[in-house]
Amino acid sequence: MNIYLLRHGQTNINRDGIFHADTDKELNELGRKQAELLGKRIQKYHIDII
Repeated sequence: MNIYLLRHGQTNINRDGIFHADTDKELNELGRKQAELLGKRIQKYHIDII
């Protein structure tokens, strides 16, 4: 079994150095690009569960 750890893309809250984990924040433009690139990179792995 392999376990992969991934982090979400950037949000404005993260960018501003605020750590706030009790609500979901929308990804900003950079975060959406990061998520898109990550999606392309992990296509080569067989992932059963996320």
